[in-house]
Amino acid sequence: MGCISNFRTENESANSCDGGRGSCKTNKSRPAKSAEANHPPFDSPWPKSDYFNRVLGLVLFFIVAGIGFAADLNPTVMIGGGATEFDGEVMPMISSSMGFPVLEWLDVEWTYAGPDSHRLEYEDSGTKTYKAQPSWCTLVLRPHVRLGLRVDIGFPIAGGFGIITYRYDKEYREAMTWTEEYLDVVDYAVNTAGVDVRVAAARRWIVEAEAGWRFTSPMQTPLANSDVLNGYYATFSSGWSFSKNVLDPSCIPK
Repeated sequence: MGCISNFRTENESANSCDGGRGSCKTNKSRPAKSAEANHPPFDSPWPKSDYFNRVLGLVLFFIVAGIGFAADLNPTVMIGGGATEFDGEVMPMISSSMGFPVLEWLDVEWTYAGPDSHRLEYEDSGTKTYKAQPSWCTLVLRPHVRLGLRVDIGFPIAGGFGIITYRYDKEYREAMTWTEEYLDVVDYAVNTAGVDVRVAAARRWIVEAEAGWRFTSPMQTPLANSDVLNGYYATFSSGWSFSKNVLDPSCIPK
């Protein structure tokens, strides 16, 4: 993969690859932010935490689950993993969802997902390393059709929000205050569109393969391209339905 020249600092040479041989460093250099940018304008330290979006997503996840159980909507819980594109690299990702049918041909779901981007390391102008930690939550409308008795093909369309935190690595954070360890905290809108195939593997057990495209609002930070999270995703998930029947139960042995 070629070097990312548009993020070189002024002190970097025109050729940042090793010995001019074309092999690039593992770390990606980013311009250092000003002191003011190191202190996002939040009144509370809580939103600065990279766990904020994760916790909020889980809270909303359980709210949706509670509504589904309370209304006897027979929710389905799915969890899985896969791969996605982030900053031009292929990254593993995790995903989870809670959904329930609202019409014969339409499901509504709440999802939480994010790539495991910890192996992608960046450097500031002072050679300190930091990492990006993105995650997002979306509300999904999933129109679907059945093919045969066990197979369900869906066309999920999702919209929601996410947060990326740019945070120094642990060895540097130990000498910093909590206001200094974050280079930036960026929120954004996220949308996805894809196709999935669900198969009733047992009476209540579902397996699913999904692939699609994710696009976001422009990232308002000098630490990344505006489209750093735009790209494909592919996941494989397994789930449990609290309904008495999964898909078409007439062919599933009791």
